[in-house]
Amino acid sequence: MVWIGWIIAVAAMTVLTYICWLHAVMLKPGKADALIVLGYVSKDGRIHPLLKERLEEAYKRFRQYGYKYIIVSGGAVGSRCSEAELMKKYLVEKGVPAKRVLKEDKSYNTVQNLIFSKQLMEQYQLIFYDHNQFISYPPHEVYYVSSWHKRRFLR
Repeated sequence: MVWIGWIIAVAAMTVLTYICWLHAVMLKPGKADALIVLGYVSKDGRIHPLLKERLEEAYKRFRQYGYKYIIVSGGAVGSRCSEAELMKKYLVEKGVPAKRVLKEDKSYNTVQNLIFSKQLMEQYQLIFYDHNQFISYPPHEVYYVSSWHKRRFLR
């Protein structure tokens, strides 16, 4: 009976270690043409702090690695203005040229963010990157905003 307890404890620790690794690992960016930033519900046309954090990270990596484009993805979920429009305005005000920010403003959830962004990527023949978790999706390199988005998309 004691062995069963040890087996359960080891199994639980293995799962916990994997979950911690999944959320903590930061892989180096690969070769890509663009970054993608998935939106977050904005109330009254204001950018949520979580979305601002995503945009700051995208801006930093855009400057650091010289990507050609940033794709901003999100429809008008919590306000009249789309999340993509708010994100583009924010990035342009930070100094990113407007022609280098591509808007995807039809989506209303994470899965649609990725589907419509992928269509935009195909239209511009792009490979994209984002700032938290890698997953391969031939023929493009896909880098999701967060491991939470990755899990939702892969379900």
